[in-house]
Amino acid sequence: MGVNLDLSAENADAVYYENPATTLHQYVGPLSIFWAFLFGPLYYFGKKAWYAFLASIVVYVGLRVVLWGFVVNQVMAAGVATGLFLLAWMGLSLLAPRALDLSYRKQGWKRVE
Repeated sequence: MGVNLDLSAENADAVYYENPATTLHQYVGPLSIFWAFLFGPLYYFGKKAWYAFLASIVVYVGLRVVLWGFVVNQVMAAGVATGLFLLAWMGLSLLAPRALDLSYRKQGWKRVE
């Protein structure tokens, strides 16, 4: 009734971006969350979203270093640190469509309707 369960392409919040210089098209949609979770910074690299790639590298490496520092100093157990890292990884993956959108717009790509 209130929830739309239609997963067809017309109903998805899919957006295409075009690089005006090369006419390269890139898809951004809900599936981006899944791929960002599986591959992290490598996904952004493959999508040619350079700003998102650099930001994710900084966040992922920085978070890992901080959490590993807590483990070495015996502030928390390794299992807890790994769990927190995976939780943060999942949370950051939810931001993948927005990160791709911002990265493409910063690079001067045009949104294709």
